Amino acid sequence: MALSRDEPEAIRRVADNVQHRSLHEFGVDSEMTLSEDVEKQYLEVAGCPPEHGNAIAQQPFYLKANENNVDVILSGFGGDEFSTNYATTALVELWLQRKWRRWACRFRGNWLGRALRMVKWLLRYFLLGPGTETARRLQKIAKKTWAMKPLRTSVINPGLKELLVQRSRYDSGAKTLNEFVLGDRLSPQIGARLESCTLFAARYGIEYRWPMLDIRLIEFFLAVPIEQKLGEGGIGRYLHRRAMVDLLPPELIWRDKDMGPSIEEKPEIENNNISLNNELSEIVNSESINSLQMASQSGKSNIAHIAHTFLARISLLEVWLPTGNNYGEPTGNNHSEPTGNDHIEPGDKSRVEPNK
Repeated sequence: MALSRDEPEAIRRVADNVQHRSLHEFGVDSEMTLSEDVEKQYLEVAGCPPEHGNAIAQQPFYLKANENNVDVILSGFGGDEFSTNYATTALVELWLQRKWRRWACRFRGNWLGRALRMVKWLLRYFLLGPGTETARRLQKIAKKTWAMKPLRTSVINPGLKELLVQRSRYDSGAKTLNEFVLGDRLSPQIGARLESCTLFAARYGIEYRWPMLDIRLIEFFLAVPIEQKLGEGGIGRYLHRRAMVDLLPPELIWRDKDMGPSIEEKPEIENNNISLNNELSEIVNSESINSLQMASQSGKSNIAHIAHTFLARISLLEVWLPTGNNYGEPTGNNHSEPTGNDHIEPGDKSRVEPNK
């Protein structure tokens, strides 16, 4: 899926060095358009809105897999969390282990740039404690998210704000990379994504597999010495890059993650498409929808992203809670006994059509 300017060329160069039968490159075009009833399809499978956006967003993959008689999809999910981790927390671990030289050479730049980055890191470490810039950025976003919340004050549980900020701490406080990985990366969000994607892919007769979450790979990563996980100059994903040395060109292996500006077209959710039903109007402030719509069109990317996320979730709840027809919660005499066809085996193409 190519959503940035430099990705198509990188994808093709990888394909040139790896044996494969065919290459299909998804770009920002009609092929990435979701089916109009994709939300209802997911609700039929799971009985609730998706806990992770990728379940619905990857529907075009499932359709293309069906066209090419593909029964299994391999996901790269779990790499960032474990074996392809950027390992920036290694700086804290090396510092606490008093491996000064190895700590110092993990900063990039010439002698002056490296010295300035070390001073900056030390100031933040002693003033703010262990934690990368990512943690500080995510906590700022969490506070802004709370300020833009569309929930009515009367329905907010005490302590919810503190919980939101706490969950955004990322690696704050972690003194070792393994502590960070096991304490934050191994989170309920992993299970949510696995369930959401696995269930919806099965609807199309596709089995999802997650090789980056193989327990043997995770155990290996945890056992590797810290200096092997973060390269000199602060090169992240160090284990992964070296594993690919004999497979891919050096300019691909050692390049930065940055793939240029985004070419993704952000979907727009018009406020006139959202009309709160009775259930939602009790918890969502209807006046907030218009302000969120305006914020989603603003030029400030963080604010626009937060607003769009809220609008998308409200929209999903609207589909989930139609009057008198709650998915996953039969009422009255509408309950039907399960049949032998309710269980979907991987590879079963009989459930491709929405109404079958």
